[in-house]
Amino acid sequence: MTISRKRETVHVAARRTHTDESRREAFSAALLSLADELDAMSAAGDADVARLQQLCMATRTALQRHVVEAEADDGLLEQVVGEEPNLYARVEKMRSEHIDLSMQVNELLLALDSDRPCDELLAMTRDVLARINGHRHRATELLLDTYMLDFAAGD
Repeated sequence: MTISRKRETVHVAARRTHTDESRREAFSAALLSLADELDAMSAAGDADVARLQQLCMATRTALQRHVVEAEADDGLLEQVVGEEPNLYARVEKMRSEHIDLSMQVNELLLALDSDRPCDELLAMTRDVLARINGHRHRATELLLDTYMLDFAAGD
């Protein structure tokens, strides 16, 4: 590989890293906003359904972007399998969770458009938020297991 080709590869990787960071930050911001609003509504004992819908739509958009990028041909999940083929089953579990989480967010948005009681809507929102956060935690563990060096083996 020529020096100019190496530089181009580094620049592409840097742009991609910046994009990935922006996406993660947007996803984190959407979840944090939803969690903060959920806490405030729970403390007040009342749900601002329009505000919950708005935040859930932002969360759905961030989740959709996450899924598209993670599952792309050159996305994170393929990179994990390329680095550590033995993690294939965990990668497939992450893909399955993407489908489940997307359905749960859509079901929540439908529920928010119904006449369900406030406490039920807040509980449903809390549950979806917990499931997304659990998914993100498992994704972090997957990345750590993929890219951490095994110091005991002398890597």
